[in-house]
Amino acid sequence: MMNIVRGRPRSEASTQAVLAAAERLFGTNGYSRTSIEAIAKAAGVGKQTVYRWWPTKSHLAAAIYEQLAPSSKIAPNTGALQSDIAAMLRSLFTAYTSGPAAALLSGLIVEAQGSDESVMDFRAVFFDERRIITTDLFDRARNRGEIPLSADIDLLSDMLIGAIWMRLLAGHAPLDGAFAEGLAANLVAAASAEPTQTPRTPDLEAS
Repeated sequence: MMNIVRGRPRSEASTQAVLAAAERLFGTNGYSRTSIEAIAKAAGVGKQTVYRWWPTKSHLAAAIYEQLAPSSKIAPNTGALQSDIAAMLRSLFTAYTSGPAAALLSGLIVEAQGSDESVMDFRAVFFDERRIITTDLFDRARNRGEIPLSADIDLLSDMLIGAIWMRLLAGHAPLDGAFAEGLAANLVAAASAEPTQTPRTPDLEAS
C-alpha cells in the first residue's frame, strides 16, 4: 500500500535559505534575541513555512547545531579512549569558536530552565540524541577492554558533558587544547578505576 505524504514537500532552496539566515542571525544577535519572524524575513519565506518544517525555535537551533557539529563526525574512533575524548573535544571547541554553535547551545540550555515543559522539550529536541555521542564513546572503550565492565557510563558521560557546559556557561576558563587533554586524561583515570560505593553514615546511638 502506498504511503500518502501529506502537506507540501519541502523546497531545498527554501530550506537552505532558512538555515543560512538562522545561522547568520543566531551568530549576530544570539539565541534569545533572534525570532522566527526575523529568520523568515531574512530568508525570504513566510513565517508559517518555517514553523511547518521546524515547530519551534529550538528545533531550528538544534538542526543548525547538528550541521555545525555533526554527530557522525564529532567523535572519531581513534582506537583509544583518551584520544577519542580529546579528539571529540577539539572538534567541539573548533565549532564553538568558528560559528554560532556555542551561542546556540548556551541559548538552548538557558531556555530549558524556564519550566518542566521546557526541560522535556530540550531533552526531546536536543539533549537525548546528542548524549548518545558520549555514551557510545565510553561504550566503545568498555568493549575494547580499556575500562571495567562495571564502569558507570551514564555517570562518565555526565562528567564529560558537565565539564564542557560549566566552562561554556560560566566562562571562567577557556575551552582549549589544554583543557581537552587534561579532561581526557582525568576521565580515563576515573573510568579505569573500579567504582566505589558511598559509605553509609552510621546510625547515631541514642544518648
